[in-house]
Amino acid sequence: MSGGEQVDAQPVEVTEFDQARQLEREGDLAGAEAAYRVGEAAGDPRCATFLGIMFGMRGEIDEAEAAFRRGEQGGDPNGAYNLGILLENERRDLAAATDAWRRADAAGHREAAYNLGCMLHSQDDLEGAEAAWRRASERGDGQAASNLGLLLKEKGDLEGAEAAWRRAHDLGDLAGSNNLGRLLEEAGDLKGAEIAYRKADQERDADAAFNLGVLFWEQGDVPRAISSFERAEARGFDGAAQMLERIRTDFPHV
Repeated sequence: MSGGEQVDAQPVEVTEFDQARQLEREGDLAGAEAAYRVGEAAGDPRCATFLGIMFGMRGEIDEAEAAFRRGEQGGDPNGAYNLGILLENERRDLAAATDAWRRADAAGHREAAYNLGCMLHSQDDLEGAEAAWRRASERGDGQAASNLGLLLKEKGDLEGAEAAWRRAHDLGDLAGSNNLGRLLEEAGDLKGAEIAYRKADQERDADAAFNLGVLFWEQGDVPRAISSFERAEARGFDGAAQMLERIRTDFPHV
């Protein structure tokens, strides 16, 4: 293609779903509902799912369930995912919720895999929970990676736990960063622990600030320990005030 040629920009198709989402963001719920209905009638299963979400927010549980089922039947795994939430929270039908999440998980739904892992873990199906959380982690769920690390540590697989928590840390999960920091600290990698804690601390995590305080305190770095405990206290961490009182009693001139 020569430098003088021009290519006409292709128009971006705006679907009824896109229009409905925009109307919903603008607060026009009636207009959004109408657009979702048109989109569903035109064959977009996402519209059925989002209608279900609207119905659920209005307390119209039967209508929400029916819409989620239509969404799933039309090929939207988000319909099955939301159906699972409704079945768990509103119907108290844990078996049906589990089945819905299994179907959504099989279609590649990240949050469904996470929820499935939590459900299986609560039922002491640790093998199933591990597999589900691993799938969710591979799809980018940091909380699933953090939970996977806890499960692996309980099994004695410290190498696997570290790998899971490093992934959680990289995905921005604060619990994962704290768990990674504690594991590295226990292994004697104090610099690695500090790096892990700092990432969560930068997100204003109270646990991370407290963990940094303990790390610095044990290394004899009193000024940085005080600064960390002060951040933890400001964020509401129980125990930070007691540590500060102890340090200031022992080191009144710091």
